[in-house]
Amino acid sequence: MDRKKWFGTLIVVSPTKLRPFKFRFTSKAFLALIVASLICFLLVGVIGNTVRTLAHNPDRGRLVEENQQLKVMIKNAAIGGVLLSDRVSRIEQRARQIEELLEERQSPDTPEEGAANGAN
Repeated sequence: MDRKKWFGTLIVVSPTKLRPFKFRFTSKAFLALIVASLICFLLVGVIGNTVRTLAHNPDRGRLVEENQQLKVMIKNAAIGGVLLSDRVSRIEQRARQIEELLEERQSPDTPEEGAANGAN
C-alpha cells in the first residue's frame, strides 16, 4: 500500500476485546468526516436552543405562577361564599325568630284580651 494515499489511521481498542480496529482515512474522507461532524454539532446546537427557548420561556413560568395564585384565590372565594351563605341563613333564621316574637307580643293571647283591646 502506498502511504501517501492514506491521510491517517484511527486505531480503536476495546477493553473487553484485545483485538484492535483500524480505520484508515484518505484526505477526502477525513475532510468529509470533519464537515459532517461540524454540521451535526451545529444542528444539535440549533435544535437545543430552539427546544430550550420553547420550553424555558420566562413568560410561561410567570403565567404558571399567576395561574396557581388565581386558583388559590378562587378556592378562597368559594370557601368565603360558603361561609357567607351559612352566616346569611343564620341571620335569616334569627330574623324569623324575632318576627315571631314580635307577632306574639302584638297579637292577643286570649279572645277576652282581644275584645278588651278592641273596646279601647
